[in-house]
Amino acid sequence: MKKIIGIIFSIYLLLIPILSFAQSQATLRGTILDTNEEPLAGANVLLMESSQGAASDADGRFEIDNIEPGSYTLRITFVGYQTLETDISFESGEVVDKNFTLQPRSVVG
Repeated sequence: MKKIIGIIFSIYLLLIPILSFAQSQATLRGTILDTNEEPLAGANVLLMESSQGAASDADGRFEIDNIEPGSYTLRITFVGYQTLETDISFESGEVVDKNFTLQPRSVVG
């Protein structure tokens, strides 16, 4: 019986750092739209101070997980649209839901 309790206790001790690590990370999710509120599929979303990013899906939605708490510059790009850059901060365990609208790029010709 003591052996079983010892094994369970050992497993518990091993899981504590894993569970606390998962809770310390943040998540950013949202939708990328154009000025007509149409989704932009394939827009690139990048946290500049990290190597983390995502591309929006067919509905313009994206999600970036496992973000370290802190402040970042978020850059969103899409061909034919102006690049959007904005400052964004994350706290431990926070889930941030934000939608972004990209402006069409002026064509000079």
